[in-house]
Amino acid sequence: MRIMTRGLGFPLFIMLSGLKPRVLRCKRLRQSYCSSSPAKGNDSEVLNKQLLKAGMSYLKDTEKTRKSVELRKLDINIDQLLVDYGKYQQILGKLDNALLEKKAEAGVVSSKGDVNEKGRSIDKLRDLKGTIKQLKTELHQMEKSLVPNVSRLPNNIHPNVPIGNEPRLVEYLNAKPGT
Repeated sequence: MRIMTRGLGFPLFIMLSGLKPRVLRCKRLRQSYCSSSPAKGNDSEVLNKQLLKAGMSYLKDTEKTRKSVELRKLDINIDQLLVDYGKYQQILGKLDNALLEKKAEAGVVSSKGDVNEKGRSIDKLRDLKGTIKQLKTELHQMEKSLVPNVSRLPNNIHPNVPIGNEPRLVEYLNAKPGT
């Protein structure tokens, strides 16, 4: 849907569709934005996946991570995080395989060929649809359980930082409290 408005002496085109609304002032901009693709996914979903990826790359050096967790006296089970992430990767692999298989079967259905083979492919596509839906829900549940734990992981501690999680007074700027 296009809305054309006149305001400041030149026409403005606002594109409203599956795309994000954009104000297009000149013909060259309109042509470049009209061919753009819609935004993929939710912002929070994208952020969660980036957080998972960053957190798990941080966990590859488990000794540094363990030391950092111990020094900050946090309650994080790194071994369990690694096991859960392994399960997450397995589900992700199964989902990718199922999507590839679905694409192959859809190609068989759309091609010219035997009617019986197309019927079998359609039945297989129905089964794959249920499998993909189940795998996506499992993947979503794993993400929901992993993201809060990964977000609690601490940063690396500089060697000059004092050990412990208790705040220490460096100096008073004004008069001491209570005097």
